[in-house]
Amino acid sequence: MLARSFKKIRHTAGDITLNVASVTALDASALDITLDAKVGDVIEYGISARVTAVAQAVAFDVYTVVSAARVNPFGVGISAALATTIGVPGWFVSTTNAILPVTGLVLYTIQSGDLDANGRVLMRPHYGKINTTARVLSANTSSPLDVWAKNLGPPEPN
Repeated sequence: MLARSFKKIRHTAGDITLNVASVTALDASALDITLDAKVGDVIEYGISARVTAVAQAVAFDVYTVVSAARVNPFGVGISAALATTIGVPGWFVSTTNAILPVTGLVLYTIQSGDLDANGRVLMRPHYGKINTTARVLSANTSSPLDVWAKNLGPPEPN
């Protein structure tokens, strides 16, 4: 049985401007989390953040990444211009002109294509928007952006 593992990143280096309409990684690779894993392991991934008050919808999801390519989303994925899918539903921020939280957990079961050659899974948060009008994700000392992941191991049999 795989030993359980946990990693957390607190980003306070500066707010992140969300101004790209296509599916885009949050802050390049600064929020990458890599854990040892096996096919069938369940990963718990969490985020705690807030977005500024701009009337622009924004969706968030986390993807496994292998050889610099997105592989699988933990949620339903993010479609171009949010036309059909909006990532993790609890992490979707509507067009409301208010400061809103982006927080919660998502569970994902590791598939064979998610692992690199060393049996590790790299997870990278992404966002998507309808257009390029900027919305800001707070990531500073007074309002940090936290992401974390925990390998829960294989599920218990029923």
